[in-house]
Formats: sequence, structure tokens, C-alpha cells
Amino acid sequence: LSFFSGSNLAPTIERTRTALKSMEEIGSKRMISVFLRPLLQTMLNLHDLSIEGPAELAMHEHVIAFMDGQGGKIGQSSHKNFLLMNHYLCAMILSAIFNENELAVKMFGSYVEAAEQRPNRGMVIVAETFYKGLVAASACRLPSQIHKKGQWREIADDALQTMKLYCNHTLAWNFQSKVELLCAEIALIDGDVAEATRAYQAAIQFASNHRFCQEEALACERAGMFFMATSSTELGILYLKKAHACWVKFGAHRKAEQLAVTFQLLLYADVPA
Repeated sequence: LSFFSGSNLAPTIERTRTALKSMEEIGSKRMISVFLRPLLQTMLNLHDLSIEGPAELAMHEHVIAFMDGQGGKIGQSSHKNFLLMNHYLCAMILSAIFNENELAVKMFGSYVEAAEQRPNRGMVIVAETFYKGLVAASACRLPSQIHKKGQWREIADDALQTMKLYCNHTLAWNFQSKVELLCAEIALIDGDVAEATRAYQAAIQFASNHRFCQEEALACERAGMFFMATSSTELGILYLKKAHACWVKFGAHRKAEQLAVTFQLLLYADVPA
């Protein structure tokens, strides 16, 4: 769960590797050992500068082997759906973070298909709700998805309402930045610049206040793209540079590099971060 808490990726990656190595040494075939592999690769894709095509998540050989029944009871249908669901959720998160929106839509479909076979999704439900909302809001703006805009809008609205329920029934600070970022992305669909501006700034503030640096990075990046497209290149670059700093703080160096290259941030050295 450190990945979703905003903890730095480097020590989280090392702890995960150590845990997996220990499991291998004792010959463990427990579900958790397979569950961790897509999450580890997701963190590596964000962190490791040598990773090619970081937005894509290849299915790990251990996951394939277990789904083929080489892990005893893991070959059961419910376990296969669990492993597929976990893989495609990680893949959807990665593609959304790297702004590969067409790929995110594809991973969304694969995830939903697997998740429908496993209604009890436990600890992943918050991440699922949040990223499904982000992907759906982005899909509303894709030319290839214009014929499904109404469906995507409904999914985005449902995700927002669910996140608001989490705020009302549990520790609100865990979810406020997510709620506001979804509000901002949905406001973009409606062309409501004032609401998008308010919500992006609120999402950034909530994430910063509660040290969710990965959510602060995500909100700053999307705010930066929003401001560059609607009002101010200088303000947009300011937010993008702040996003870059947050991704670095999170340990997502590969993502930070992608952001810098995409928006040529080094050309804007005179704009303070």
C-alpha cells in the first residue's frame, strides 16, 4: 500500500523485491507473491530511467504460469480473475499516469471484464474508482471515443459520487484530493473553466497538505496542461515544473523525465518551480 500512500518509490521497490526473494527462497506459492509482481513492475516503470515504453505493462511470466495452473489451486477461475484484475488495474494506472489515454481506455475495458467476475475487490477499490474516473473523463475528450461520450461521462460521474461517499463515511483527508481532481477533469468536459481552475487548485492543496506527493504531481501536471490550453502558458509551465518536482520527490524519475521531454521544461528555466 506504500505505492498509494505517497511514500518514495525507491525503498518501496527494495522492500517488495526483498519480500519476493524471501518467498522464492522458501518456495512459497502464495497468492501474494504473484499479486506483488505487477505492482513491482508498475513502480519500476515509474522509477527506472532505463525502462523502454514505461506506459505499457507486460504480463509477468510468473503470473502467466500461475494462471496456467502451475500453482496448484491458483489455477482456479476465481484466482485467474483476481490476477487478471490486478494486472489490468496496474496497467490502467500506468497508462493514465503517462497520459497514454487510448491505451488507458483499452486497459479500462480489460480491467472491467476481469473485475466483473470478482465482485469483492478489497483494498484496490479506492484506486480502481479513482483511476476509472480519470480514464473515463479523459476518454470523453478523445476523438475515437466521441460516440461513447455519454457512457464515459456516466462512468466519470459515478466515480466522483463514489469518492464523495468515501469522504462522507470515513477519513475525508484520504480522499479529498482525489474528489477535487475528478471534479476538475469533469469540469473540463463541460467547458467550465472556473470550476476546473478551483478544483485543480484544491486538489493540489489537499494532496500537499496530506503528503500524497504522487497525487500532488498528478494534479499539478493536469492543471499545467489545462492552463497551457486555456489561459496562460507561463502559469501552465509553473504547474508542470511543480509536477516534475513532485514526481522526482515520489521517486518516479522515469515519469519526471517523460514530463520534462514532452513539455520541454528545460526551455523554461526562467520560470520558477
